[in-house]
Amino acid sequence: QSRVVRLSTGEVYAVYLAPSASGTDPSQAQWVLMRRGAGANDPWSEVGGRRAGREPMHLLRMPDDTLMVISWPTLPTAWTVSTRNGSPVISAPVLIPGAWETMGSGSTPYSGAGVAPDGTVCLFASRGEAGNVSGAIYTSDSAWDYACRAPSGVWGRHTTLAIGLRYAY
Repeated sequence: QSRVVRLSTGEVYAVYLAPSASGTDPSQAQWVLMRRGAGANDPWSEVGGRRAGREPMHLLRMPDDTLMVISWPTLPTAWTVSTRNGSPVISAPVLIPGAWETMGSGSTPYSGAGVAPDGTVCLFASRGEAGNVSGAIYTSDSAWDYACRAPSGVWGRHTTLAIGLRYAY
C-alpha cells in the first residue's frame, strides 16, 4: 500500500496511521501527512491529518505533483493536497461514489489504490459479504469492489466482481 511519495521537486511526503484522540476506538484512527524538503538534511514537518477509520490509507502522487489521500472513515473518501510553493493545502473530503461496503469496527476492507502515468486513479477493496450466495459463510460470498477516476477528475462506475472464496485469492 502506498504511503510515501517523492515529488518532481525532490520533496518527500509520507502518511501514517495514528490512534484516535481517545485512543480506544480503532474506527476513529487518523491519518497524518508529513512533508520533508528536497534536501537530505531537511526536517520533517506535519502537514495535517484527517479521520482514516480503522484501516490504513493510501497516498498517491498525481502527474502534476498534486497528492491524493484515500481512506475509509466509513465509506471511501479522497482528499487532494495541493503542494504548490511548498505550502501544502488539504482539500475538503470527497466521497468516492458507488455502493461500497460500509466499513465498521468489524469490517476488513483490504483495499488498494494506484495511479497511472496519465492520472487515472483506481481504488479497489475486498467485500466480505457480496450478497450473491444466500446463507453462505463469510469467506465464500466475497467480492472485489472497484472504481476508477479519469484524469479529468470524474469517477467512473463502481463495479462489484464476485470472487467466491475470499481466503483463496
